Amino acid sequence: MSAALNITFRAPHTGADSGVVPLGRKHFRLYAGPDGIPLPEVVLEQDQEGGGPAVVTVHLPARIEVRAESGSLIPAQLAYALQACWVPQEFAPITVDGPRTLSAEALLPTSLVHPDTGPAVAPDGEPLRLDVYWSVDYAGSQGAETAHGAVMLEFAPPGERPGPAPQAPQEDDLLRLRELAGTGHQHEFVVVDFGTTASTATLHDEKKVKQRLVDPAQVAALSAMLADLLGPPADAPPEWRDEVRALLAGTVTLPREDGTGTTGSTVLARVAEPGAADALMLRVESIRQQAGPELRRWLNRRLHAGYAAVIGTPPLERHGVRPVGFPDGHTGRRTHAPASSMLEVDYPGGAVPEDPRARRFELCGDDTRGLTGIKRAALQLKPEPVAGSDLSADHLAQHMYWLLVEGAEEATYNEALGTISRVPTVVVTYPTTILPEVKDRLKELVGRALGGPMTVMDYDEGLAAGLYFLMRDLTDDLNAGLEALRARCRRVGDDPPTWHRIMLVIDIGGGTTDIALLRLTLVDQTPELTEEQEFVAGRNYRLEPELLGSTGHERLGGDLLTLQVLYWIKARLVDELRSPGQEPDDGAQEQADASAAGAAPRVERRALAEAVAEQAADQLDTIVSDGIRQILSDCLPTDWAGVVDQAEREARYTRFRLLWRLAERKKRELGAPGAADAVLKHEDVDAILRAAPHTLGAVRGPITLDAGEFRTLMRPVLRRAAKLGADLVRGSFRRIHEENALRVERGLDPLPEPVLDQVVLSGRTSSLEQLQEQVVAALRQDEADGRTGLGWHEATELSVEREFAKQATSLGAAWAHSVRNRAGQIEHNDNRSGRTGGSVRMSDLDIRLQGLFSSLPCDFGPVGQMGRVNPLLWAGDPFIELDSSGRLGVRTGWNPLSRVVELHRDIGSGDSIQWGVFDLALTAKAENFTPLESVWRPPSGSGRGVRYRIEMDHRLVASILLCNGPAHLLVGGLGLELDGLVPGLSFDPELPGCSVPGRICVATGVDEDGVRRLVEVFPATGPSGPAGDGSEQAAAAGYLPESFHDTADADELPLPGRVAAIPVPPLEANHTYTYEFHLDRGDGDPVFLGRLSAAQQGRHHATLDARGRLRVHRGVVPYVPAETLREVQRYPGRVLGRRMDPPLSDFNHHWDPNSGRH
Repeated sequence: MSAALNITFRAPHTGADSGVVPLGRKHFRLYAGPDGIPLPEVVLEQDQEGGGPAVVTVHLPARIEVRAESGSLIPAQLAYALQACWVPQEFAPITVDGPRTLSAEALLPTSLVHPDTGPAVAPDGEPLRLDVYWSVDYAGSQGAETAHGAVMLEFAPPGERPGPAPQAPQEDDLLRLRELAGTGHQHEFVVVDFGTTASTATLHDEKKVKQRLVDPAQVAALSAMLADLLGPPADAPPEWRDEVRALLAGTVTLPREDGTGTTGSTVLARVAEPGAADALMLRVESIRQQAGPELRRWLNRRLHAGYAAVIGTPPLERHGVRPVGFPDGHTGRRTHAPASSMLEVDYPGGAVPEDPRARRFELCGDDTRGLTGIKRAALQLKPEPVAGSDLSADHLAQHMYWLLVEGAEEATYNEALGTISRVPTVVVTYPTTILPEVKDRLKELVGRALGGPMTVMDYDEGLAAGLYFLMRDLTDDLNAGLEALRARCRRVGDDPPTWHRIMLVIDIGGGTTDIALLRLTLVDQTPELTEEQEFVAGRNYRLEPELLGSTGHERLGGDLLTLQVLYWIKARLVDELRSPGQEPDDGAQEQADASAAGAAPRVERRALAEAVAEQAADQLDTIVSDGIRQILSDCLPTDWAGVVDQAEREARYTRFRLLWRLAERKKRELGAPGAADAVLKHEDVDAILRAAPHTLGAVRGPITLDAGEFRTLMRPVLRRAAKLGADLVRGSFRRIHEENALRVERGLDPLPEPVLDQVVLSGRTSSLEQLQEQVVAALRQDEADGRTGLGWHEATELSVEREFAKQATSLGAAWAHSVRNRAGQIEHNDNRSGRTGGSVRMSDLDIRLQGLFSSLPCDFGPVGQMGRVNPLLWAGDPFIELDSSGRLGVRTGWNPLSRVVELHRDIGSGDSIQWGVFDLALTAKAENFTPLESVWRPPSGSGRGVRYRIEMDHRLVASILLCNGPAHLLVGGLGLELDGLVPGLSFDPELPGCSVPGRICVATGVDEDGVRRLVEVFPATGPSGPAGDGSEQAAAAGYLPESFHDTADADELPLPGRVAAIPVPPLEANHTYTYEFHLDRGDGDPVFLGRLSAAQQGRHHATLDARGRLRVHRGVVPYVPAETLREVQRYPGRVLGRRMDPPLSDFNHHWDPNSGRH
C-alpha cells in the first residue's frame, strides 16, 4: 500500500529570532523583520500506513487559497503576494520518498500587511489572521490524489517583538555514566526496586536454571524445618524428646549414597543437603505413623505448619530469578536489601572531580556519613536538594541505579569464560501514585545513566508486590501447587469450571505505602479425553490475574513512623534529663501547651513525651506542635539546616543520625508482638548527648519508653494506611454490586459476588503487630449506610511476608516480566492440550497477564466545592483504543466547562492527589486570545457552548478535550460504497435520507452445519429500526445522528453519519485480516456487501455516512481536530486536545527526615 501525503508547517528554526512563533501545530504568529515578514516552512510528508517508505510522484506547483476570518478584509494584493512569495512556481513532477520541503526562507513584503495608514486589523481590533489552504496533486494507490494542509497566519502589529523563547531542557542535565553499545549479554534482565530506606535488585537469568526435583529454596526451607523439629523445640512433649534422642543416636540410611548408614546426629549436621533432608524426613514420618494419639496430634500440627512454609517458599531458581547480593557497608557481610545510602569514595590527592560523571560512590550500609533520602528528593515534580551533597537529586539517583545494576551484572560472571553480561533490559518499579511527569523523568534518568538499555516501567510497587504472592502460590510442584491454589479459591462457575480468589496487598516500605487489589481467576480448560487418553493425568488450567484497583501514598511509610518515634524519644530525654531549674519562664512551655490544648493548664515537666504521643493525630502534618519543637530544639538541638558553623552543623547532623538509628531499633522492638516497655541504654543516650552541645543534665539512670504511649503514637499513621486499603476494597466491591444490579435489570446473569479472600502485608513496616490490628479493624468497619460484607469476613486470611518482605516487589516484577516475555509460545487452546496418546503427564498452566493492564486502576475526577472529588473515571473502567495506533485509555462523557478544571486522583481515606489542571484564562492569555463569554461560559442548562471531556491514557497521562457543540468525526479513508448496491439499500445526502432494508452485519465464520454466523453492526431502518414511521427522511434524522467530515478542511460541510463498535475481531484469510460485511434481511439469505481490511489485534469501529460509504477504523473514530482555542470558538464541532498542566508540588518538609529541620 502506498503512503498518503500530508502538507505540514514549521518555523524556519527554533527561537524567537526567526520571526515565526508557533502557537499551535497549524497556527503561527509572524513578526516583521528588516527584510520583510518571514513565513513558515512548508513540508510534504508521508503518512505511512504500512511497510517502508513509498516513492510517490508529485506534480508541482502547489496551490493555495487564502481566506480571512468572518468580517475581516484581506488587504489589497496580499493574497496574490502570498501566492507569488510563498509558492515556488516550478512546473515539474518530482518523486518523494520521505519529507520534502516545498517552501523555505520565504519573505512577505511588510507594506502589504502593514501599510503606512496603519496595521491591518480585524473589526474587533484583533491582529489580522488569515487561513491559508495548501494543496498539491500526486499519484497515489487509487490514482490521482491530492494532499492538503491548512495553516493560520497571525500578523503581529509592527514594532512588536516576540518574547524570549522557552528554554529547551539541557541535554547534559542527566548523566550518561557508561556506554552500553558493543557490550555482550545473554538476554538477561534486571529489576530494580530503588527504595527510600533500602533497595533490591533481582536478576532474571534463564541460563542459571537447573532442572532439579525440588527448588533449592524449598529444600532449604525443609532443612530449616527439620533442624527446628529435631532441635527439639521448646514446646516438644517428653515423648518427642525421647524419639529425637533415639533417632540421633541410631543409624540413618542415606538412599542417595548407595544405602550408606551413619548416625542420626551426623545426618542432622548435613541436613542442608537434599539427601540428608530426605532421609530425616522419612524417619520423622515413620515416627508419626507409629506414635500415640497425643504425640501424633502435636506432630501433625508442627508438620502441617512446616510443609505449608516449604510450599509457600517461592521456587526462585525454577522461575529463573535471583535476588542480588550487595556488600552491607564495610561489615564484610552481604545483604539482598542494602540501605539506600551512598558514600562518595576517596579520590587520589583528595581532589573531587568537577565533572559529575567522574564522581564515584559506593553503598555504605548504616554509615552515618552516607547520603540518604535520595529517592524522596528525586521523585518530586521539582527535585529537592539532598543533604550533604553538592550534586542534584537526579544525578545521585542515577549513580544509585548504576550501583544496583552493576551489582546485578557482577552476578552474571562466567568463571569459565571470564565474562560479565551488560544487561540490555532494566525493569524499574515505582510508587503506585507517582505523577506521570515524574515517571517519565525517572525513565529517562535511568536510561541515560545506564547507556540506553531497554527501560521497562510497567509495574508499580503495589502491583509488583501482589504478583510476588501469586508467584509464591505457584509452587515448584505444579500439580500440587495448582490443586492447593484451587482449594484456596472459591468456585464461581461450572462451564468451564472457574474459581476466584481476591487478594488485597498492602506494601508499606520505608517511604511509601503501595496497595493493590487483585482478583485471580483459575479456569479448568482440560478438554474431554479420548479413549486413547484414558490414563492421562493432570489438568490444563488458565490463570488470569486482574487488577481491580490500586492506591497508595508517596510519603506514608516507615520513615514517617521513625520520625515520630525520634521526636518522642527526644521528648522523653528532655523530660528525664532537664534540670529542675531549667523549665522555661518565657512562655515557651505555655506556647507548646496552648498550641496543643488551647487554654488547658501548662503541661508539667516530664510530660512532653506523653504530649507528643497524644497529639500524634492532630499534629500529623507537622509531627509535633511548633511550641514543643522549639523546646526540644533548645534543649537537644538536632536541626542542621541553616547552621553556618561547619563543625556545629556536622555535630548536630551526627546527633540526628544517632537518634534516628535508636528510633529505628526501638520502633521494631516496641512494635513486636507482646512487646513490653523498652529501655534506653546508657551508652546510647550518652553518645547522643556527647555528639553536640546541649542544655540537659547527665544520665542518672535507666530511661524507659512506655509501650502504651508507643501504640498511641503509631496509631494515626497505621490507621490511615489501613483505611486506604479498606476504602479500595469497598469502592471496588460496591461498583461490582452496582454493575450486577444493572445486569439484573437488563435480564443478564450477574457477575460472581466479590469476597475478600486474603490480605497480605509486605514491606519493612509489615512486621508491626499494630499494623495488622489496624488493617483488620478498618476492613471490619461497616459501611456508612450500615451495610456489611464489603470488607473482612470470617473466611478472610491475613498473612505477613517476613522472609522476602523487602524483596517481594522486585521478585514479583521479575516473575511477571518473564511470563509476559514468553506468553504465546505454545497454543493452549488446542483440544489436544499438548497430550499425545495415553501418556501420563503433569498439569499445564497458561498464565495470562492482560487483565493487569486492561483497565483504569483508580478513580479520577474534578475537585468541586469544599475540596470534594467528583469521580468521572472509575477504577475498573476498561481501556479502549484511543486512536489507530492502538494507544489504550479511557474517556469521560462531555461536561460543562468551568473556568478551571482541577483533576484529582482519589486515593481513599478522604485524600486525593492533584493530577492535572486546565485554566482557561491562562491558556487563552498564552495564545493571545480573548474567549467570548457566550461561547465559553453560556447560561447554565442552555445546552450550548464549549464542553470538555477528560482523556486518560494507560500511562495515566491526563488530557482535556474541548469542543464547541457536538463533536464532529473525521472519517476519511477507503470504504465500501453501499448506495444502490442491493435493491432497497439507498442513500441520498441531499435530503438527507436513507433506506437500510436489513441488518448490516459482519461474518464471524461458519457453524458446524456450514451456516454463516453473523453479528450485527448497524440495524435496519424502517418501523423495526430507530425510525418509527418508515419514511426515508425521518429514518435519516434518527438513523444518522453524528456529523462526519472526510477531511479537516474548515469549509467542508458536515455529513450525517452513524458509528458503531464492531464487537468481534476480524477474520484471517491468507495472513491478512478483514471484516466481511453482509446485509441480513431476515430471509436466511444474507447478501455479501464487501470486505474491508483491519488490524489483527485492534478493536474496531464502523462508520456509515449519508452517501452510503461504510468504513472501518481502528480504535475510536477520531475527531476533526482544532489547533487552538480560537479554532474551537470559530469552528463548532472541532475538538482541541491538550495535555493538562502538571500539578503544583505539595512536598511536606515536616515529613522529610533529611530536611535538616528536625
